[in-house]
Amino acid sequence: MTSATSAPLRRSVGAPPGRRAHGVAREQSIVAAAADLFAETGLEATTRDLAARLGITQPLLYRYFENKEALIERVLDDAFAGDWKPEWGVLLDDRAIPLRDRLVSFYVAYSEEVLTYRRVRLLMFSGLKGLARSRQVVEALREQVLTRVLAESRHAFSLPAAGAGCARDLETVWNLHDAVISLAMRRHVFGLLEPGDLRAAIVDKVDAFLEGAPALMARHSTNVPDAADDAANWAVESLTTGGSIWAGPASAEAPAIVVTGELGAAILQKSESSRQRPLD
Repeated sequence: MTSATSAPLRRSVGAPPGRRAHGVAREQSIVAAAADLFAETGLEATTRDLAARLGITQPLLYRYFENKEALIERVLDDAFAGDWKPEWGVLLDDRAIPLRDRLVSFYVAYSEEVLTYRRVRLLMFSGLKGLARSRQVVEALREQVLTRVLAESRHAFSLPAAGAGCARDLETVWNLHDAVISLAMRRHVFGLLEPGDLRAAIVDKVDAFLEGAPALMARHSTNVPDAADDAANWAVESLTTGGSIWAGPASAEAPAIVVTGELGAAILQKSESSRQRPLD
């Protein structure tokens, strides 16, 4: 009987390490080229087009992916694998930072790192095809970004954490997110130039959200249509200092207005002028 120490060494099964590494590199190059092709022309692009772009034969392509559907699935998985960073959640949840600053910092980073040519167009094309991966991306977006921004907004506006108006409030948050995405769509889908200063454009969209969202969310929460139109019932967070914000419904006897900064003064002035305007 041959002892364990004297047993001959067995050769490993499979391709040599160098060949395996070459195969992995080839597979990655196929995925990268497919992602570029699908982003440029849509998911209707053929594997023949892809093979020609890579300078290989279709049979070689199918050695790595059994069919086009498997290739598309791999492309989408790779494209959207890194579209969320844990540090973004930490940023959005940090209530020591004014909400405006959090939103601006997040959306600038999100636009630069996620809303790229490849990702925007792949998401659009996969959504048009009704693929499950595109729905998963949107569902993850809702959980990672939208519900978080909603919770932080309601907290910043001193509104209840949950209420009857939360579904409509989520649509209000979608308005902000859609406004940011439109910058990327304008450039990557329609071929139009985005604003020269991306940060300035995002600041304007965040400011528009913060000027309108408190009134809308207050109206959704109280179900009183005119309540949010009265500056005595609400106050918006100062966009310059992160100061006082919505403090809940004011009493009829003492309609105290809590405002800070230039935005607060503008709100008060607008409210006073609306009171003096005769009814139609």
